[in-house]
Amino acid sequence: GAKIMEIRRLLKKRLLDWVRHTLREDLTRRGENPRSTFEVINSLRDDALVVEQLFLRDFGEEPAMLHHVAARLAEFPVPVTFVGKSFDRHRIAARLAVHKIRAPVLTPLHLDLYHVVRRRYGKEWPDTRLHTVEQRLLGLHRHDDLPGSEAPAAFLSWVRDATGPVDRVLEHNRLDVLSLVALLGVLVGRP
Repeated sequence: GAKIMEIRRLLKKRLLDWVRHTLREDLTRRGENPRSTFEVINSLRDDALVVEQLFLRDFGEEPAMLHHVAARLAEFPVPVTFVGKSFDRHRIAARLAVHKIRAPVLTPLHLDLYHVVRRRYGKEWPDTRLHTVEQRLLGLHRHDDLPGSEAPAAFLSWVRDATGPVDRVLEHNRLDVLSLVALLGVLVGRP
């Protein structure tokens, strides 16, 4: 009993120490076009959560954004994502390759919280989408949130004639990443 609790406490502490050196990211995709439109990055620095949202005003800015992402990946080499291990990181790697930018994207160390949640709750819940996880584990209910599936069209409208609700896309992405932080805390037993 007591020995198991001590082992769990040590594992949680090590995981939290490890998390301090990781990068959480969420990528919004532009429909079937492989170009990334937003990159949301946050990290823990001196016990403060730092959130960066990189926004492409036009596709010509993609190399600069990718250089910034590459620098962050070098600084925080273990990404923490939600469905990023099987999708987002491959998209990022492809865009980096197009621009001949080297970065540690397809690394063996990657904490994809989707797989953790799916293993734990996949048989109990109807699905393990982030929306469901937010409601069931975090007690969060988003109101007036732009569905992620509508983000690509909103961005394209903004690029075309500056009418797309890009502010809602940015807010949706920010909330996604903040949910990752809260979810990680719940999964390691910290509120």
